[in-house]
Amino acid sequence: MPDTTLFRETTLFAKLEDDALEAIVVAGQDLELRRGDVLFREDEVPDELFVVVSGRIAIANKSIDGRESMVALMEEGDLFGEMGLFDGRGRSAEARALEASVVTAVP
Repeated sequence: MPDTTLFRETTLFAKLEDDALEAIVVAGQDLELRRGDVLFREDEVPDELFVVVSGRIAIANKSIDGRESMVALMEEGDLFGEMGLFDGRGRSAEARALEASVVTAVP
């Protein structure tokens, strides 16, 4: 089971009651990633958010001419992938591991 400490430190989950936070954490699944592994691609339909347990994840999108631009760097304790869950649109960017990493995926 993922650790509740990292979740408690995120803005989204910081004020949840312990029981509610525990239910979210229990639903989570740790994913081990290698350098270059893609968690999701731009425009995919979102069905989970992620918290970085260790490592670094690049959030990037492609311009019209095909060039990739990193828009954010996610490190230990960072939460990402939630925007699409709330706005009902596809993923706005791609998430790729920059090094061996562990993330917790929460449906």
